[in-house]
Amino acid sequence: MDLVFWNLLPVSMAVTHLEQKMIGSMNIVSFFKLALLIKPIILFSAVLILNYLIPQYYQSLSHLPFWALLLIVSIPDDFSQYWWHRKSHE
Repeated sequence: MDLVFWNLLPVSMAVTHLEQKMIGSMNIVSFFKLALLIKPIILFSAVLILNYLIPQYYQSLSHLPFWALLLIVSIPDDFSQYWWHRKSHE
């Protein structure tokens, strides 16, 4: 039994190392795909749809300073991510 364990240990370690490298690569690709492809498509689509459905509100927040716009976007985004994360544990 010990001989089998010690012979398979290097193979197991090599496979684990390769899996970790693959997971790291997948994380990098997923991050860039989300940041450079998915989010811009969603934002552009949302702008087009909202401008079509409710054109009277176009640029209705343009008079606000950047910090206020940042809060308007960040706080609901943070709460929604928190609650989706909590919901995923149920």
